[in-house]
Amino acid sequence: MGKLLPDPQIGGIGGMLLWLFFITIALTFLLTTGLASVLIVAVVWGAILLVLYFVLSRILFRLKRGR
Repeated sequence: MGKLLPDPQIGGIGGMLLWLFFITIALTFLLTTGLASVLIVAVVWGAILLVLYFVLSRILFRLKRGR
């Protein structure tokens, strides 16, 4: 079974572009179906996940560099 989300190991601009691509597809789908309340929830969850992604990637990067 393939992964639905981009691999967190992909760092930098490539990882950000992948995340933006997936989020754009999701938002476009929600906008075309007209689910405004779901759209708001998706934006909030997307923001939370992006923050977690960047925080965890920074922590992992520092751990890898420290070894």
